[in-house]
Amino acid sequence: MVVMLRQCCCGCSLKTGSSIISITDSTIGLLSIVLAIAGPEFAKDYHGMFEVVIASGVTGALLLMVSVLMFFGARSGQLRYLLPWLLYGCLYTVLSFIQHILLAVSNFNTDNTGMGIAFIVICIIHESLQIYSLLIVYSYYRELKGEAPSMP
Repeated sequence: MVVMLRQCCCGCSLKTGSSIISITDSTIGLLSIVLAIAGPEFAKDYHGMFEVVIASGVTGALLLMVSVLMFFGARSGQLRYLLPWLLYGCLYTVLSFIQHILLAVSNFNTDNTGMGIAFIVICIIHESLQIYSLLIVYSYYRELKGEAPSMP
């Protein structure tokens, strides 16, 4: 059973919270695309960075698309437009967790303990925010679907 939120941490409704998340994610997606366009010029001197920049652009484009759909769905109350973001969010959360752990382990293996600890801290903060965002949008999805639990 998944936790059902009734409002966001700032006291706003789930609808408003979902809209804020979609605007924030749209901005992040757009910035990723811009960096991917400008990035190859700066990344050419670093082995493997070109692929990272391109992957970031593709991920940013996907995030932008699902976030715009979610904004439309949140504002219009059409739950089918929330699903792409929820699916993307779940997949992204799992993959970014794996990435952060691998980066931490690789830094610990190269005796770069400070960076390893930094990646673990970043992982905890990032994954916590991502999971909370998923809970907000999923709770709003359930509210629209009529699956919200009754008030005690």
